[in-house]
Amino acid sequence: EDDVEDEEEEEDDSKRNQIESPEDQQNLGFWEKLRRGVHPAFRSTPNLSFSFLNGYSRFFYSVYSLREIPQTGWFLLANMFYSDGLWTIASVMSTFGYKELNMSTSMLGISVLVFQIMGCTGCFVFQEIANKYSTKTSIAISLTIFIGLCFYSLIFLRTVVEFYVVTSIGALATGGCSALSRSLFSRMIPHGTEAEFFSIYEITDRGTAWLGPLVFGLVNQFTNSMRLGIISLVGFFVGGLLILIFKVDEKKAIHDVKGWFKHQKKLSSNQSFGNSNPVPS
Repeated sequence: EDDVEDEEEEEDDSKRNQIESPEDQQNLGFWEKLRRGVHPAFRSTPNLSFSFLNGYSRFFYSVYSLREIPQTGWFLLANMFYSDGLWTIASVMSTFGYKELNMSTSMLGISVLVFQIMGCTGCFVFQEIANKYSTKTSIAISLTIFIGLCFYSLIFLRTVVEFYVVTSIGALATGGCSALSRSLFSRMIPHGTEAEFFSIYEITDRGTAWLGPLVFGLVNQFTNSMRLGIISLVGFFVGGLLILIFKVDEKKAIHDVKGWFKHQKKLSSNQSFGNSNPVPS
């Protein structure tokens, strides 16, 4: 059955790649014109300008499409919150060790090396958890670990050994969460639109990475305490975790994406190849 569906998709793709007549193009909707690059805005433009406009048109079309696959949109919002917290902690831990624990440069260098090694290990550890339970559950576990580490850093973290332990556990959670987030997102987007949707993902993942440092910096400035600055990041983890648990349904998201993809193929076929033959290339 899967082979039959794949063959049908290949036939539809081959039809879609054929040149359409101007009459067919006029029957397309506004967003479909933008996605295919046949909107009047693309006419009589140099190749470089066409590529630039076509890239942005496909991007905005993908943003517009999120209203039809809301589970994907909720996941992007959750990822925006918890990824800001993850990367903020990763960037300030060295400063924390230097100021709060009087660690030397060589000690901090070791912690960075440990972070990289344990982060890679975390990808495999949390993959096993995802295989046993689910990807969503594995991500939720990693976020819960980070919430606990934030409180531990506020109350108990006093020695270099404890710093290395916290760094190792945090690196495990960071590696697993980052890898599984991309894996889950790849299953929640329509086939053939990976470039557009992952550009949206990168915006929510790194494009808003200034929010965490902003909150941390303001709290640290007004309280003169890096420990309180770290605990202020708990809000990012809690917000992302709550959205992930109560708003993101992995199975429904995959189902919605498949339905959206079939609807788009049917709509495109009806609009483009209804009553006229393609112009030969």
